[in-house]
Parts: sequence; C-alpha cells; structure tokens
Amino acid sequence: MSIRILTIDDSHTLRLFISRSLQKQSKDFEISTAENGHTGLSMAREALPDLILLDYVLPDFNGDQVCQKLLDGASTKDIPVVFLSSNINEARQAATKYTNIKRTLAKPFTPELLYATINFVLRRTSSRDLQNGHSDFTKKESQRSPRSITKPVSRKGAKTKRIASHLSNHFEAQDNESAPKNETSTKKSKAPQTKPLALKTAMTPTLIFRGRTSHFLLSQALRAIHDQRLTGVLRTFLQKDAQELYVSKGQVLFNTTRNVPYYLQGANLNFPDDQKEILNLATHQQSQLGQPFFLSLFKDNILTQEKANNLTLQFGSYLFSRNWLATDIMFEFQALLQFPDFVTNSNLSSLTMQEWTMESLRSISTRDLSQLPILLDERGIPGYTPLGFDIIYKYPLNEDDVKFAQLVDKSQKTVGEIAQQLELSIDQAKLILFRYISLEIFQYWPIATTKP
Repeated sequence: MSIRILTIDDSHTLRLFISRSLQKQSKDFEISTAENGHTGLSMAREALPDLILLDYVLPDFNGDQVCQKLLDGASTKDIPVVFLSSNINEARQAATKYTNIKRTLAKPFTPELLYATINFVLRRTSSRDLQNGHSDFTKKESQRSPRSITKPVSRKGAKTKRIASHLSNHFEAQDNESAPKNETSTKKSKAPQTKPLALKTAMTPTLIFRGRTSHFLLSQALRAIHDQRLTGVLRTFLQKDAQELYVSKGQVLFNTTRNVPYYLQGANLNFPDDQKEILNLATHQQSQLGQPFFLSLFKDNILTQEKANNLTLQFGSYLFSRNWLATDIMFEFQALLQFPDFVTNSNLSSLTMQEWTMESLRSISTRDLSQLPILLDERGIPGYTPLGFDIIYKYPLNEDDVKFAQLVDKSQKTVGEIAQQLELSIDQAKLILFRYISLEIFQYWPIATTKP
C-alpha cells in the first residue's frame, strides 16, 4: 500500500527536491504537491493524505492559517502536519497552538532527515491510533483507489494498518521515540556564515546602512532594500566616482555614475558632427549630476524614449555587474525624500530588485570569470546555503538555471557532472554557478576540500 504525502510549498525547487528524495527512499510513497495554501487545502480534502509537509510562509496563507482550516474540516482534522521553515523558532511557536502539527523541520534539510522525520511522525500517529482501538481494515477499504476515498469515517483504521505495514518494511525499528535531530551535513569545508545586514542611522539622519562586501554580501544589501521597501540611492565605491543605484519603494529605477568614460566603455557612439555639441552637453550633465547619458539624448530628440530606456538599463546593469566581480568594495544606502529632477523625470519603468539583480548578473561573461582570483573548478561541488531554498524561487530563472538547481542536492554532483548531464559547456555551468553563489543560494566546495 502507498503512503500519501502532500507537499505544500511555493518553491518549485523544494517541491521537486522533496518528491525526488522520498521516491529514492521508497517506491511506496505517493507524492502530490501544491504551490499555495488554497490549492493545498483543496487537494487535502480530496485526497486525504497520510501526512502534509507544509511551508510556514505561503503566497496566500500563513502555515498556521492552513493548519486551522485543516482542523476545521471533519475529513482533514486528523491529518498530521510537518512544518517546513527557515525561521524555525517562529514555526515552533505556531506549532504549539495547533494539535495537528507534529513536527517542525528547519530548511534546508537533508533527504535523510526528511525521511526520518516522516518515519517518526507516521510511527507515532499509527501507534496512537492502534492504542485507541482503530485497527479495522475492511476488504472494501483496502481495494479503494487512493484518490477515491471521500468519507473520513472508516479511513482512520485503514490508514493505521497501511502505515504500520509500510513502516515495518521500510523503516528501521527504533526503541527510542525521540525526534530526529536537525543535524547539518558533515563536510570538511563549509561556507562562512554571514550575519544579517544591520540597518542603522548612526552616520547621518538619511544614511540607512553602510558596509563592505568583505563583511556583508552585496546580495544582502539588495535584499534589505527590497524587504524594507526603501526609497533612495545605493552607492557602491568600486571606482573613484561611486555608482548610484536609484530605487523607489524597493524597486530599481536605474544605475549610473559620474565617471562617464567608465560608464560608456565599449559603447559604439557614431553620431553626425552637428550633434557633437549635444553629446558634449550629455557627457557634462552625467559627469556633474549623474544623469544617464542616453536619457539626455532622448530629451534632445537624438534617441527615441524606448531606445534611451533600453540603453540606460543595458549600460547601467553592465556597470553594476562589475560590483559582483570585486573582492571588496564599500557600499552605503541613503534615503531620499525627493529624487533629483533627472530621476523624477526619467519616465523609466521600474524593475523589481530580483529582476534587476539577475539582469546585472547576466551581464557577466566567461571572460570576466576567468579574471577572478579564485577560479571555479569543474570538479568542485555546489550545495544549497541555509537561505537557498527560501529565496531561489523569488528570482526570474531561465530553463538552464532551473535544471541546474534541480541537480544540486545531496547526491553531491560536481559542476562538471551537472554540465555534462544538462549538455552545457563548462563555461555556461560556471556562469550559472557564479550567479547562484553571488545570490547566496549556493555555496561551493572546491576540489581541494572534497572527499577523494
């Protein structure tokens, strides 16, 4: 008999990870998934799973709201729930309020810990049911399709015996009923732990935070701006003149700098001689105010608005991509009550912070990576960070990004093995890996620290 597991989580990568992990452990698992609470509740009422793996934070409901709705349903009130959360303390506090929450599981977790947790919950549930005398298992019930059970009255005893039979065959018997410990994977080398970016106002009334990428990752600064819905300018000091990333309520308007030659490097500017005066004026405005060169050309009717906007995005994102490649730069965020006129009048459509981040990371080439002091060896092994499972779904990923992420799990595939399986070049695989590392989704163990 199969054991029905319903996973409710908005991360496609995590849903796939859970499904594959459990199916590798046993073919008896029947796994269904839902990406939000509404769909998950409908599936729970229809399929009556034996256990629900429930994300604590969902797009439409919080996990505790889903638990309450399950408890309110006559057919779903006895389904055991395992909470999945990166904020394990908050999840555990919520778990004390609902009797259907049997365990909390901290993200990220290993396939072994997931399997052990399910083992623990199902054994306790089946043991309690048997002690309460629910042990009848009729032939009619046993012949039903797992999807056809609609009445909760006689299902409890069937579930008990089916689970007990499965456990005796596929789980190692344990005398101690203690819950499995959330232990981390034992690797020789671990990525350094980074503290959350601290917001502060000690420097000036408008300076929200300041730091260096040697202490705080650039991705942490961008997430702080997004999460706090900040309005102002993020300055990064890679060159003599800072880059200035203007944001409104956590969304990006554009990136610029007063260092015009650096901003326009690689640009093929072919304009008639009679427009040189306008070009010189646009250069002067950017060097003095930071007004993007191409927006000035639009105002002087040299470029269409669409062309100017596209070039401003293209050159601004490439400019910002240089920050990802630097080993140590200073950055600061200044809140603004009012933007400069050239920002207010830019008429640019804002990008979400995640869209902007990926746009800048995709501006990095394989040649850029070859010049890094630390090379990404194809024999190294990538793995998820503690944040990885929670934030990966927030970014706009292409097909190769998704497939790459799906292969990064506890099977410990090397970068070269992943590239070969996906039919990617090593350079393509390294670019994807670099993006994930920069976003704090993956950590990376070089060949020197991997097991022989």
